[in-house]
Amino acid sequence: MTLPARESADFTAAAAARSIRSGFLLVEPDRRALLAVTELVETGRPAVHIDAVFPPAETALAHALGETGRTVGTLVLTVD
Repeated sequence: MTLPARESADFTAAAAARSIRSGFLLVEPDRRALLAVTELVETGRPAVHIDAVFPPAETALAHALGETGRTVGTLVLTVD
């Protein structure tokens, strides 16, 4: 699937027909922020907090938990 450079009425309608919310986001480069991220990566400091890990059979449970908005961290699905 290719996303358009700008949100169009056709794209919005196609997404809505599939019960998908769509939106447009424009991101401007920020040199200072990119340098800060680079420093974090180079020093090994970025950390991901894992809230819970689920096997594929519990995908629905993981999704339901994510929908609550009460998780603190990432929900992980394992792949065998």
